[in-house]
Amino acid sequence: MIPSGYCEFGGHPADSELVSRAREGIGTSNQVLALFADCKELDDFRKGNRPMLDNHGQILAQNQKGQLRAFKGVSRPEYIKNMSAQSGYLPDALKRADARLKQFPWHQNNENLGLLATDSNGLYVGLLMTVNDAIGRPRAIVGVVGFTLVKEISITINLHQAYRNTPDLRGLLARQQTAMASFVRANN
Repeated sequence: MIPSGYCEFGGHPADSELVSRAREGIGTSNQVLALFADCKELDDFRKGNRPMLDNHGQILAQNQKGQLRAFKGVSRPEYIKNMSAQSGYLPDALKRADARLKQFPWHQNNENLGLLATDSNGLYVGLLMTVNDAIGRPRAIVGVVGFTLVKEISITINLHQAYRNTPDLRGLLARQQTAMASFVRANN
């Protein structure tokens, strides 16, 4: 179930570059469950009216050695508590992702914004990225990665948007928490 206001991409011929970039950036440590973007932006992109998407995201399941990783006997509250307590894990994971992304010409760098919030549905980490736009200019993108556990599988929902100021991050966090609550309800 993708978040409200977004449309899934991947089935249209114009989407091939989007899918390729998303899969390159994600790597093999996660299984892609859905790729999505703001519906109007996606429609404009498909019509050739915009060179890239500002508001997009992914739903991913955590892999371990190519297999979905189950957290047998772990409840969602335990998962959230344990992930929140692993303060060293999240920055290290973001550093590994940044190192992997540096191999792509469109990526410049990531800045870890740390743990933004937790609630009964998940925990939320912020990320500020600099990527090159369609003509090579640097562009700031903010992301909120939401982690949850559904049916013993670690799921992340990643939401990204163009970044101008701090209210952008707060608004994205609120949308992420709403999306996570809907996802958890739909998959319980």
